[in-house]
Amino acid sequence: MTIELYSHNEADKAVSQTIKDTLIEILESTEFEIYEGCAVKLRKMILAQLKEVGWSDDFKLDAHSQISLTSSNHDHALCFQTGNMSRFYADLLKLQFVYKNKKAKAAFYIIPSKEAAKKMGSNIAHFDRFCFEIRLFKDIVTIPTLIIGVK
Repeated sequence: MTIELYSHNEADKAVSQTIKDTLIEILESTEFEIYEGCAVKLRKMILAQLKEVGWSDDFKLDAHSQISLTSSNHDHALCFQTGNMSRFYADLLKLQFVYKNKKAKAAFYIIPSKEAAKKMGSNIAHFDRFCFEIRLFKDIVTIPTLIIGVK
């Protein structure tokens, strides 16, 4: 797969270089053809590889809540969004929550590129829109986040 990157709030300086390099290597070395309805398969394939290098299963934000994030590795959170456009707003709140509560110092956000999202289905969240909108909320969503578009 090929990727594109956007660093929100100086994430390129805040994230662990080792974790970043490993994550990017996994994504770039994964051979996967994007097609309509592939979201679940793509997600399972990538998350299985990430688990092998130390990323967790999904984790709850709070012991008294069912709200969760995709994964964590040391003091980094991960979201992997392959669903509806409206879901990424919830992800932003969750990421900011873990940052403000000192459960993560930085985050990675994996999302399909605009072209990949079009192939996957209708109204799928995509890199271009996510990057545009996270910039709008830069004073609210302050967690350093490296956004990775996959195609």
